[in-house]
Amino acid sequence: HRQMREQVTRLSAMIDDLFELSKIDSGTLRLALQEVSLYDIISDTVADLRVVSAGREIYIESRLDSDVMVRADPRELSRAISNLLLNAIQHTPEGAPITVTASVIDGRPSVAVIDSGGGIDEDDLNRVFDPGWRGTSARTPPSPVVTTPLRSSGAGLGLAIVQGIARAHQGEVTVRNVPGGCRFDLILPKPGDREAEQSFA
Repeated sequence: HRQMREQVTRLSAMIDDLFELSKIDSGTLRLALQEVSLYDIISDTVADLRVVSAGREIYIESRLDSDVMVRADPRELSRAISNLLLNAIQHTPEGAPITVTASVIDGRPSVAVIDSGGGIDEDDLNRVFDPGWRGTSARTPPSPVVTTPLRSSGAGLGLAIVQGIARAHQGEVTVRNVPGGCRFDLILPKPGDREAEQSFA
């Protein structure tokens, strides 16, 4: 019975990921934009994922003098950050930390997720956002993670969805290796960027 529940949860997550990716690929993803607190989005998303962290401490660091308000779809932005965190959780050894940082890069609000998963093979860095990409042995094999509806489907679609959500917001997502792991940066448009806002219509 437990295995059946886990399979149903995984299948449901996969269907949801495929539906989200199909909307992104077809250009039918519609954003419900509003002014939201970047720090609130980050802290709420981290709190939602505490249950699946499985001993991995998630730290939130803010390099902001004050909170930054961003014009974004809170549900989609939270999903993008959640996918980055799930990716970090699945590749970080149990007991090792994960850091989420809020900052402003060249005037653009940014969320960074830094893991301790051993890094990504340099030859694979330009493929991490491809649908179905799963990485190589360069990443530390994950420990078992508690199965919940918040868990990734495991189909290799999570990072592709992050990129799609970033682009829908006229932002971008980047990845690079850092000592002991890798860092993903989700970068949003500058506040008040009218050209970006008009493209949402």
